[in-house]
Amino acid sequence: MATAEKTAQAGTTPPYTSYLTLKNLVTQLREHSRLPNKIDRTVLKKFSGSQQKALLSALRFLVLTHNDDRPTELFAKLHAAKGDEKAILKSILEKHYPSMVKELAGGTAATLRDAFDFPNTAETTKKACLAFFIAAAKDAGFEISPHVLTKSPRRERKGTSVTKRARKSNKADTAGKAQELSAEDQDDELVTIPIPMGVKTWQIRIDQKFTKAEADHFTQVVSATMKLMTGQQEKHR
Repeated sequence: MATAEKTAQAGTTPPYTSYLTLKNLVTQLREHSRLPNKIDRTVLKKFSGSQQKALLSALRFLVLTHNDDRPTELFAKLHAAKGDEKAILKSILEKHYPSMVKELAGGTAATLRDAFDFPNTAETTKKACLAFFIAAAKDAGFEISPHVLTKSPRRERKGTSVTKRARKSNKADTAGKAQELSAEDQDDELVTIPIPMGVKTWQIRIDQKFTKAEADHFTQVVSATMKLMTGQQEKHR
């Protein structure tokens, strides 16, 4: 397996923000004739805190900014591009994801994952990284095999009961619905999660990159809210 990615970006994590978020940033910056001297959080004030962190990391990885967050010549070229955006984006992906680019035209979802040559990336982050790469590759105009876009089916263990298969099917349906994000969801990095409740389906929206403290707080708030609402309903019976 090629290791050019390691050489180009040793010790860094590939972009894990949504590609649409990065594209929106570039579009926003083009509203002005020149790039700011530094891409810091004041420039990214329209984005959430988690988006800002992910964007700064993505810009450094793609060498659109230096380690001190000052724009590179490449970013200036992309900013000024008129009709050449696809060519510039294509060259960026070829430079930093060479082994993955080779799998786009004739590979599969499995071979693309195997070509992901950033071993220190957490599994949950890896999925977001792959999603970013595929979206960017589409926008760059790469030929992409339909097999790359197809998820590998899971093997079913012997002796799996009908009930367990039904539960897995329900979970798959729920996951499928959760992945049907609107453009707004992708832009602010909130994901909508459907929760089957018998006849009805509840929905919640959460930030895709939450911390443990935020998760604990969220659980406490939901628990307290449900207790309060249950008590109110019992009073009206």
